[in-house]
Amino acid sequence: MSVAKKSAKKSSSPSKPSAKKGASASKKGASASSKKGAKPSSVSAKKGAKVSPASAKKGAKKGAKPAASLTKKTRVSLPPPSPDGVARRKVESKKLALELVAAGLEKKAERAEIIDVSDRVDYADYVVLLSGRSDVQLGAIAQSVEDAVKKHNKHPQYDGRRGAAWIVLDCGDVWVHAFLEDARKYYDIEGLWSDAPRVDVPKDMLPKRTSLMPLPGEDDEVESEL
Repeated sequence: MSVAKKSAKKSSSPSKPSAKKGASASKKGASASSKKGAKPSSVSAKKGAKVSPASAKKGAKKGAKPAASLTKKTRVSLPPPSPDGVARRKVESKKLALELVAAGLEKKAERAEIIDVSDRVDYADYVVLLSGRSDVQLGAIAQSVEDAVKKHNKHPQYDGRRGAAWIVLDCGDVWVHAFLEDARKYYDIEGLWSDAPRVDVPKDMLPKRTSLMPLPGEDDEVESEL
């Protein structure tokens, strides 16, 4: 009996620590898992609470910048100018065109012509054509036109300089073309705008004939009559 009791005691004694160890291990695992699981949830909640308002503010600030800037789409969607504004602009452009013709005529420019292109192009209202007999005179005509434009605090852009047979001055709403006669016939700007209305140049602005030499083109008409 003593041997059986001893064996029973030995067999029962190891079972107790294993149960305690298993229970303690389960408690540790549960506590560790609960603690570990609790931390990420709280951190994610905290992070979510902090990030969402900041991201919303940043998104609002970032979204406000393009809205304030004027994009191409908003330019296209802008309302067109009023008819009164267009009419006033045309009146001012016509005055400027006549003034530039007078400036060219001061340098003995010939065959002055003003073409109304306001309903045909969007870069100008009037085109002024002037002719000169030499490249030196053409440069003087262009300089006189430029000086007249500068009185309005404008600076025309040139295409062509001294020695050229064709000088173009971009004066904003008025473009001035100064030609040598051969170049004017060759490029035929009048023919390009043959259906556009013309503006009459006042007779008191036109220079008086002081030479018996025929104007360019007049000699052809005389030969045809003969």
